[in-house]
Amino acid sequence: MTLYCDGSGRADERAAEHEVTRAAHDAAAAMRRLTEQVANVKDPQVFADALHELAGVAREMFMLDRELTALGARFERRTAKQI
Repeated sequence: MTLYCDGSGRADERAAEHEVTRAAHDAAAAMRRLTEQVANVKDPQVFADALHELAGVAREMFMLDRELTALGARFERRTAKQI
């Protein structure tokens, strides 16, 4: 994951928040498109493949959520030490 810093090397929360928000919107849009495509499939093999793809996207979103949670916890600990 990319860490966003300002010119002095401090964490740039706005840039990180913008990137996380953009990624979340992109992921949600991808999930909507995949869900719509899966719902319209008539061929059982294509349906199974689409469900497999949808599960892969859900796994990636879960991993991203875990990574973001860990990053947030590290940032909070570092910020608490600076206070």
